[in-house]
Amino acid sequence: MLKIHNEIRRVDANILAAIRQQGNSGTRAKENLINATCAAEELSHKIQEIKSKAELTKAMLHNICRDIKRLDFAKKNITTAVTALSRLTMLVFAVEQLQVMTSKRQYKEAATQVEELKRTLEFEMKFGGGGSPGDDTKEIGGGGNNSQKMFSFRGLISSCFEPHLTLYIEKEEMELMQLLEKVVQVSEKDERMLCYIVNTAEYCHKTSGDLAEEVSTIIDPPYADCVDISEVQDEFSSVITRALVTLVHGLETKFDKEMVAMTRISWGTLNSVSEQSNKYVDRINTILCSSIPVLGNLLTTVYFQFFLDKLALTLGPRFYANIFRCKHISETGAQQMLLDAHDMKMILLKVPSLARQTATASYVEFVNNQMKRAEAVLKVIAFPNVSVVDTYRALVPEGTPMEFQRILELKGLTKAEQKSILDDFNNPGCSGNARSTCTATGSR
Repeated sequence: MLKIHNEIRRVDANILAAIRQQGNSGTRAKENLINATCAAEELSHKIQEIKSKAELTKAMLHNICRDIKRLDFAKKNITTAVTALSRLTMLVFAVEQLQVMTSKRQYKEAATQVEELKRTLEFEMKFGGGGSPGDDTKEIGGGGNNSQKMFSFRGLISSCFEPHLTLYIEKEEMELMQLLEKVVQVSEKDERMLCYIVNTAEYCHKTSGDLAEEVSTIIDPPYADCVDISEVQDEFSSVITRALVTLVHGLETKFDKEMVAMTRISWGTLNSVSEQSNKYVDRINTILCSSIPVLGNLLTTVYFQFFLDKLALTLGPRFYANIFRCKHISETGAQQMLLDAHDMKMILLKVPSLARQTATASYVEFVNNQMKRAEAVLKVIAFPNVSVVDTYRALVPEGTPMEFQRILELKGLTKAEQKSILDDFNNPGCSGNARSTCTATGSR
């Protein structure tokens, strides 16, 4: 019986141990299940995070592809625009060369230049959808072999018989300038196109920079520093500069007729000074009042300011150069032209206000400096001959003997009078009877 009881206790102990083992196994299983559930949730979270990053990467790639397509489209437009811009620059340069040739009365050389101008105009008309250049271009370019030969023959006659054909030369020069004015006038459409080129190039410059930064953030760090499109951005900046300069030249061609009108005025026979400026100054003001508001509305403040600086840089020196294209300027005529120069300066200073902008201090100083030389030369011409040397040295300290001689010619002095004054100019401190003593001392 004892043996049986011992066996029962042993069996109970085994059963209890088995129950305890089973209980421990259940606890571990439960713990394993909880751990597995947490791992599954963490895995699901990571999968969701990966999916979110994939969606974000997909969106970024979509934006990059979209920007690349836009840049590619813009590049094609820029390429076409740059080609037209280069041709327009060539056209402006050709016109400037023709103006120089006509001012020097080199009509034989001008005949060759006209043919180059015709070919450039043919491209411009084709680019603008205008077909053939038209009657004005044909007339100035020759319009055919017979007309071209006739123009060249006229140029040859001008070179040989210029001293004897003054009236004919003046008429020929006037006709040529009138034809040039008809051909090279820049329309409002052209001005707008140049502004659009500037804005498009600026957009491409900014977008390409943003694209480079975006690419740098998604590629492996070792390659991020290799993302550099500065050369591309430099090209876009170059397009902006060329477009703005061409815009200035295009606007400047509108002043050609007024500048010619300035040289046609009989400055040497004026008897009195008018309180109002001449008509050519008023017409320049009208041109600016028509174009500037449109340009100021289309261009950003920075690029509009750049345009204004370039405009002052061309119009100021051009007014100065035009003084020496006049035949004779009396003291009264110089005083009248000085009034015109002052009005021109005031016009340039108020140009920013035409676009509802305020002239900066640097722009005001820039305009004053550009007109300063012209005003100084006119003041010298307005002074009596007896004090012209001292006046020139005081007002134009950086002046040259060549410029001073041209001023004497504008004053209408004879060769003998010019020589006497030039001797005083070239020998400071010597004048009148003392000049011979200075000369003798210098020779020893």
